[in-house]
Amino acid sequence: MTLYIHATNIHSGGGAELLRALLESGLAKGSVVQVDTRFEYSHGDYEGVTIRKINASIIDRFRAERWLARTCNEYDVVLCFGNLPPLFRCKALVNVFLHNLYLISTVPLGGFPLPARLRLMAERLWFRWRIPDRGRYIVQTPTTRRQFAWWLNHLAPLTATRTPVVVMPFLRGGVELLSQRANSGRDQFVYVASGEAHKNHSCLFKAWLQLAEEGIFPTLHITLHQSSFPELCHDVAELKEKHGVKIINHGWITRQEVDSLYDQCDALIYPSLLESFGLPLIEARRRGLPIVAAELDYVRDVVEPTETFDANSPVSIARAVRRFLNLSDSPVAISDADDFLRQIQQDVA
Repeated sequence: MTLYIHATNIHSGGGAELLRALLESGLAKGSVVQVDTRFEYSHGDYEGVTIRKINASIIDRFRAERWLARTCNEYDVVLCFGNLPPLFRCKALVNVFLHNLYLISTVPLGGFPLPARLRLMAERLWFRWRIPDRGRYIVQTPTTRRQFAWWLNHLAPLTATRTPVVVMPFLRGGVELLSQRANSGRDQFVYVASGEAHKNHSCLFKAWLQLAEEGIFPTLHITLHQSSFPELCHDVAELKEKHGVKIINHGWITRQEVDSLYDQCDALIYPSLLESFGLPLIEARRRGLPIVAAELDYVRDVVEPTETFDANSPVSIARAVRRFLNLSDSPVAISDADDFLRQIQQDVA
């Protein structure tokens, strides 16, 4: 039996971090891993493990798919780590690791640039029609499994009857839950995320602007790559220049730098609208960092947040930050009708 890890479209983000964890876990001799040439990993001791580097082109990925289908037999196991099942019929036992929820979502893709929108449309079709003959789908949380079950029953009913969906979360070293740090009174927040639309940076920035207009200036640390997300980076520069908002963009940073950033901050803030796992939530939980997060099911699947908010409301995000900072947020005073009439009469007089 040979294990094949097929990950030709993984090179960044949480998927890349999980793939590194697999590579460093001690793969059995004879295992074969197909990776994107852009994927960065430790070139350590992989004795007996074959790593095939695949260029990020349609032709090379097509060849990699053909090679996989021709090489595997019925005694082998394939782990498709890049969300998509094999393009061609595969005799092996196939595990499809799903962590891109856009593939099982009916969410419109209008917020994406045209190339990304076309790619996701093609991948949705691929995911729907290339059902493994033998195998299962793997997700990381019960919430994702429920979403997947809905998708299967409504959009792919034939698949729902024969392909199981199992919850199998993992992370390098597992997760040991630490007691949360006490709020030291400092105001350093961190959001480790790329700039895709579902990561919800725009709403988060509006919340920071609202806090600034109220005379509250917590620091927000983010990790947006300038060349990949120039519009969001421009928004950051404008907020800092015109409104004095404290946002520090660290750009792309290494794993060690991410850990250091967690250690210097007081809380993780997490406004993402859609996650299959939410890796930074697990990382914060592992380090005992308080979490201020969206009140969404995927969050409570993996952590118990200190404060929560409506991820679609900058006002709600700002209020959650104020609560974390122990700043009063009194609701508006409501008078009775007599007081109201008396007040407007005084104003006229």
